Amino acid sequence: MTGILRFISVGGLATLTHYFAALMMAHLFRFHPEVANVCGFVIAFTVSFLGHWRWTFRDQQARFHRALPAFALVAATMFLLNALILHLLLKYAPFRFELALLLAQSMVVVLTYVASKYWAFARPLDSLSLTSRSS
Repeated sequence: MTGILRFISVGGLATLTHYFAALMMAHLFRFHPEVANVCGFVIAFTVSFLGHWRWTFRDQQARFHRALPAFALVAATMFLLNALILHLLLKYAPFRFELALLLAQSMVVVLTYVASKYWAFARPLDSLSLTSRSS
């Protein structure tokens, strides 16, 4: 399975986790939609990080102690973008929470993939094979 398909699989699972956890917090526990969104993100972060580190980007051999804070920064940045989009959709567009959350999540997927692949889970420099120059 290619990296992009693995990313879609893990990301899809994390997105569903985020979505349904947020809905549960909003509807079952009556959390404010934006607070429910934070709760869903926190739960889904674990699914996303472990899935991407152990499966999606495992070939890149990123070290856990480097990948975790890097991915946390990527995820937090993308979540802030998600939260901003959600806030704007709830405040200015005629969308219900369920649709606004789905749209907000969908808008950050490509940026998350690029930042994860090329920075958070990037191959450590010391494991790259560098060819020596011949004189």
